[in-house]
Amino acid sequence: MGDAAPISPGAVPGSAEASRARRSDAARNERRLLEVAAATFEADGVDASPEHIAKLAGVGVGTLYRHFPTRRALLAAVIAEGFTALAERADELLAEPELEPGEALRTWLSAMVAAVSRFRGLPGQSAAIMAVEERVAAPCEVMHESVGRLVYRAKRAGVLRHDVSVEDLLLLSCSVAWAAEQVQGGGAYAERLLVLVLEGVEKTKR
Repeated sequence: MGDAAPISPGAVPGSAEASRARRSDAARNERRLLEVAAATFEADGVDASPEHIAKLAGVGVGTLYRHFPTRRALLAAVIAEGFTALAERADELLAEPELEPGEALRTWLSAMVAAVSRFRGLPGQSAAIMAVEERVAAPCEVMHESVGRLVYRAKRAGVLRHDVSVEDLLLLSCSVAWAAEQVQGGGAYAERLLVLVLEGVEKTKR
């Protein structure tokens, strides 16, 4: 894919049609960069170079930096899409009437741990990225609201301690992902840690 889309022969430079063509090309480049960046971060970790990502995407590095001024900004954009997917997953679980509230929450938290663990090096950087990159704020808020409904339902069902907050669960999920990254075969270890964490926050029936 090149950096510039061809403008139709009838389009006059500076015209509305030419502007639409440039915007369409910019949107395609951004989508391509996000897709390639996600695959590259998954393969090489979050320290993958923007130059390498631009080359794989078939665009110039200048095009990448016009969309994403820093590697952290590019990573934040990829994370934002992950938050959107997690919000959608929470909504799907809420829409399953046969699923027990506790099981729905456990399923979502497992997906959260998997998402944070997807890119090597992300668990240790996620908090810093969320603190400084505005692009993740809105998707994070939507995700927070969606999982908040899962948490509320679990509390009403009596399977989650009432003093446990959404923030607690998000932080614990990131901590599980970080701890699992420190050991070989961390995927299975993450599941074990998550089970231990959930045993601590789930309400014990007496």
